[in-house]
Amino acid sequence: MKAHQAEKERRQLGLELQQLRENQKEQELKELQEQLKKEKQEERKAKERVREQIAKDREERAARFKKEKEEREKSQEVIKQAHQQEQQEAAAKEEAKKKETARIQVRLPDGSSISQTFPSGEPLDSLYDFVSKQIGAWPTLSTTFPKRVFTEEDMSLSFLELNLVPSAVVIAIPTRKSRSPGINSDSTGGVFSLLLTPIMMLWHMLCYFYCLLFGGESGTSQFDPNSQESSSTSPQTSQEFASKERQVDSNPESARQVRRRGNMHRLSDVKDDDDENATWNGNSTQQL
Repeated sequence: MKAHQAEKERRQLGLELQQLRENQKEQELKELQEQLKKEKQEERKAKERVREQIAKDREERAARFKKEKEEREKSQEVIKQAHQQEQQEAAAKEEAKKKETARIQVRLPDGSSISQTFPSGEPLDSLYDFVSKQIGAWPTLSTTFPKRVFTEEDMSLSFLELNLVPSAVVIAIPTRKSRSPGINSDSTGGVFSLLLTPIMMLWHMLCYFYCLLFGGESGTSQFDPNSQESSSTSPQTSQEFASKERQVDSNPESARQVRRRGNMHRLSDVKDDDDENATWNGNSTQQL
């Protein structure tokens, strides 16, 4: 009976021990599961923290890049504005410097041109005096673009007021008309020219009639009633006129034509032709 009781107790103890072991295993397994779960949670949280840190770093980097970009653009804009301001100031200074002087190119009827620089504040009268001294005659000044003929009223206006700065092209046409007393001019030279012109015209006319009566080309080639005006606009020597006249004389057809010098006309060297003499000879057998 005791043995049976002992065996029963032993079995019960074995069952309890087995149960204890199973419970222990279950507990260990449960703890392991909880540990794994906890580790997973921690790993997940760590990943989330890493992702958050990465996102935060990206945001900070983007913000820093944006700020640097804005600062760089702002700095470039400041430099650009300063450069533009310097360019504008330099252009304004250059424009003001250009407006200080007026470079005028004067074109003459013979195709030549003369240039001179004047202060922009000087009146147009200074250009008028300069051109008149250069060509030896009173000129008429005009521009083509815009088309404008300068009058006596314009002579007191400055080059700047007449929009002739920094440079302009002026057409000068010589004329015999004298300027009004209100305009400054070389009165001594004008009086001398007025006194000398009739004497020179009389001398040329005498040379012309002398050569017309006694022959010769030098006198006729030099005579020209408009010599005073032509010499002021396009000077030409007497040798050039003589060479042209000799070329005309060498041509039989042009030798029969009427010669013209200014307003004077004459017939020169009308040579007889043998055929014409035979035709006009009353005793000639060639006459029909």
